[in-house]
Order: sequence, then structure tokens, then C-alpha cells
Amino acid sequence: FFELLLVLTVFFSINSHSMTIPGTSQQHQLEKLQSIGMEKRDLLVHKDLPRASVLVPLFVQNQALHVLLTQRPMRLKSHPGEVCFPGGRQDMEDGGDDVVTAFRETYEEVGLEKSSFEPICRLHTVESRNGLCVTPIVALWRPSLKKKNSTIWSSMKVSEDEVEAAFAVPLGFFLEESDNLAEKSEIPWSGGGRFVMRKYYYQQDSGSSSQTFKIWGLTAHIIHEVATIATKNCLANIETLISDNKIERGKHEGNLWLWNETSKCWKQRYFFLTRNHILHHYNDVQEADRASATKKNRLLLTSAPIITTYEDEDESKFAFELSVLDGRIIWRLGAPSSELRHRWIEALTNK
Repeated sequence: FFELLLVLTVFFSINSHSMTIPGTSQQHQLEKLQSIGMEKRDLLVHKDLPRASVLVPLFVQNQALHVLLTQRPMRLKSHPGEVCFPGGRQDMEDGGDDVVTAFRETYEEVGLEKSSFEPICRLHTVESRNGLCVTPIVALWRPSLKKKNSTIWSSMKVSEDEVEAAFAVPLGFFLEESDNLAEKSEIPWSGGGRFVMRKYYYQQDSGSSSQTFKIWGLTAHIIHEVATIATKNCLANIETLISDNKIERGKHEGNLWLWNETSKCWKQRYFFLTRNHILHHYNDVQEADRASATKKNRLLLTSAPIITTYEDEDESKFAFELSVLDGRIIWRLGAPSSELRHRWIEALTNK
């Protein structure tokens, strides 16, 4: 317990004056995050998964935005020793509200009241490796420091059952162009498509000792996205992607297989159907977030397409063909289930 207090003391020794940020770059970063809003951004592929939420607590220290992270005890069966955000599964008492879940879990783990936070934005859902639909809630932490020499850590009541250590990292540490990214690779993901795996190693010095925290997986993915939005104004908005081509997403989207006639094989792609009935496909959802429409990856459905279902040799794929312009353009697609194939056909043939 005393080691944990030492960690908190080193990282959170700031006073109430340093929390005032109007007119600073921190304020501009927060405004970029706030512009995303708090509306739900659930991906269709996560529709039937159990729900969970995490809180991404931001605060200002030494004139820079920092993020609060925790490390789980090694004795826990689930994710032992891993760095994460406060959060967990949604309970019945949460009433289906992702924000309620995030703040309840935060209070249970680090003892911080909801009243000490200002909600900033809600990111699109991500799937954890154990099959949970996770909603990240970003919030600004404004602790109540009533005494002159009080510190932020003194307002926390850390649960020793769930938290081994709590520490803070500057938000800029997680930017793509920084030298802090130790490893980056694309891996297959249980939710379909590919996942960009990032690994960071953050060294915390406290007096004569130091500790290195490994930050990776879903936690690294989320905080990298937050840092990118705050500094680059790159909005990873899954409902509407506004670009020079005015793409409006949200009518229907998810992972499908696309038959490649040249290589004679199926390739998994991320598809979305716009409100003005244009079908797009990209390598994955991350590419869809940042890419603009090109002729190569879009299909304009000016009239009802001709759709034919058929049985593929690969029984795991429920195939169908999409034909437009009197058969001059044909896309051969595969869904992971007959139900999803039916949903896509229904969306593609109904304007």
C-alpha cells in the first residue's frame, strides 16, 4: 500500500492553480476531443456482444495533458499485471448506460467520484480479446483540492484488490511520430479484420528506484486514438466520416469477405454503406476512418442492384454476388453467417 502511495505522490504533486487551462494548447486539445460529442458510436459487428466501458481520465500537469492509468495485481486471474484504464463489465444497475458503467467502475477501483469529472467525448466501440464490446469514455478530471498543500493522490481511494499501482503519462507520449512506440504490428482479431498492436514502455522514476510499465493492446490502441484526435484533429467518428467527398456513414457497416479474381482467393475487408447508397470497402475500420472515397473502393448503387446468393465451397462463408450496370460490375461477397448475409442484402436493396 505504501509503495502505491509513493507512486501517486511522485506523479500527482500538483496544486489547484495548475488545473486552470483557458487559452492554452491543452484547452485546444480538449476542444478537439469535445467536438466528437457524447453520442453512441457502436459498430454493427459488436451488436450482440456483452458490454463494458472504460474511463480515459485526462488531467493537466506541468502545462500538459496527462492520462491516468492503473496496473492490475499479478494475483488476478483476468489480465494479471497489465496496464489498463479504470473500467469493467456493464451491470444491471447501470441501466444499459455506458457512461454510468465507466464512472461506477472508476469509483470502485480508484475511489474518484463522478462529480470530479467532466465528460468530454465517447469513442466508437472496440472489441476486447475476450469478446466484450468496450466503449471508451474520455473525461477531464478536476479534483477538489480544498487544502493549500493537498495533492491529487490524496483524493484517491485505491482498491488494493483491483489496483497494484496508479501512474500518469503525458498524452503526447503516445503520438505515432514520437520515439516512444516500441513495437507496431497488425494482427488478426477475433472481431474480424486486422488490429494494429502497439506497445509502449514507460519508465517511472521515484527517488532511487524506477519501474517500467508495459502499455499495449486495447489500452494502447485507445490512448493512441485519443492522443491523435487531440493533437491532429483526426476524428475517428464511426457514425459520420466527413471528408472532401462528404462521405456520410452509418446506414450499414461491418466485415465481409471480398473475392479477388486475380489471386483467386477471399480477402476480408471492412464495408460500409452510405446514406446516399454508395458501398465502400477498406482493409479495416481504421483505414475506413482516415481514407477518402476513390473509384477503386466504392460502388455507386444508382438503381437496385441484382443480388444472387449461392453456396461457396468454403462453408464458413455465406456468399452472394452484387451486380450493377447490367452485369458490367460484379462484386462477389461473403458474410460470416446467413443472418448477416440477409441483413446486408436487405440494406443494399432498400433505399
